[in-house]
Amino acid sequence: MTKFIGKTILILVCISLVAYTFTKEITKVYSLYRENNEIKKRIERLKTENEKLQKQITILNTEIPIIEKIAREELGMIKQSEKIYKFQE
Repeated sequence: MTKFIGKTILILVCISLVAYTFTKEITKVYSLYRENNEIKKRIERLKTENEKLQKQITILNTEIPIIEKIAREELGMIKQSEKIYKFQE
């Protein structure tokens, strides 16, 4: 009878130890899962922001020469380092 109680207690201790370890690991895995999801969301936000900034760069690179051309031809504007020479015919 005492051997049966001893084995039962040993089995219960082993089961408790396994359950404790398993619960601890499950908690860690869940925490890492949540962290991974948050990082993925942040990556998506940064990708979207990066795309917007790339579009702005493209627009600025393509429109600046056009704006500069109009400013020079229609408004007579010049850069600071330039000089205008006008010749009379």
